[in-house]
Amino acid sequence: MPEPQDELAPGRPNYPRHEYLASQPGPKQADLRRLHAHILAEFPGCRLWFADGTNADGKVVANPNIGYGACTMPRTYGGSIGKASVTGYCIKFRHLAAINVHVLQAAIQYGMSVHQAR
Repeated sequence: MPEPQDELAPGRPNYPRHEYLASQPGPKQADLRRLHAHILAEFPGCRLWFADGTNADGKVVANPNIGYGACTMPRTYGGSIGKASVTGYCIKFRHLAAINVHVLQAAIQYGMSVHQAR
């Protein structure tokens, strides 16, 4: 199945996630690509979006991010995921080795199943 197309951030339609991934240093890029491939394999028809972190004027207002699905993530996983920051819609971490990938997978599975049920 072909990879879904990004819903690109407003104001920056020519900045796809592939350029963002390629711009990351080796170890981080490898982690991001591994997670990306895993999520797309697990949820091939999921909503996929990319935000480069800039507003319509090109001003940096947030960190770039790749998104999957559209569900608000519960804070249930914050205590068991490891060295990660968990908010209502984001799980942020520096390295895969710093988190429990099984808990991350459970959080993604939950979020995607809730989204699919809507």
